Amino acid sequence: MTDRIIDDFNDLIATIEMPTGKRKVIISAVKLFSDQGFNGTSTAQISELSGMSEATIFKYFKTKRGLLEAIINPLMDDLIPSYGQEFIQKRVPQNQDFEQTIQFIVNDRLTFIYDNRLILQILMSEALVNDDLLNRLRQKFTPIIKQLSSALESLIPNSEISIVDLFRLLVGQIFFEFMRITKFGNVKNYDIQIVADKITKSIVAMV
Repeated sequence: MTDRIIDDFNDLIATIEMPTGKRKVIISAVKLFSDQGFNGTSTAQISELSGMSEATIFKYFKTKRGLLEAIINPLMDDLIPSYGQEFIQKRVPQNQDFEQTIQFIVNDRLTFIYDNRLILQILMSEALVNDDLLNRLRQKFTPIIKQLSSALESLIPNSEISIVDLFRLLVGQIFFEFMRITKFGNVKNYDIQIVADKITKSIVAMV
């Protein structure tokens, strides 16, 4: 079972104290952004789905980008870090060899990216033009990367390759697939298992 950002986000927003109309707008925006992307969604569509007028939307958020920031902030502060910690502490398999562990990591993360591709595309697109958001992402992921590095270091079969080199291979391959899924590829024909097998074999061969 993979993490579905839109479902977890709705659960999180339900716990935050705010006017009911504001909550409806945020939940509707997340639904539309995740289905159509940020640029493909109009405030008129958000208004129709939420039952709130466009005037109400702009009262709460001033601009469409302000609404986007109201979505990104809890993603950054709560959900994304919790996904990383849960992945490291509970999902990365124990007592398996190097190839099995790499296979699991690649398959699991590609599934997460595929299932949440539009929300993640919005987050990444914003990070590329927002230095503050990019720095926040780095701060959130640094401890997670260190924990995963520690877990993988003892499994590397070839002592000549460093954990840094391994991460370059692993992250580079997954990021390339992220771009394929969100930007260039036909996602209907995307076979996660086949891609994960190919990536695993290439990493094992290099190591």
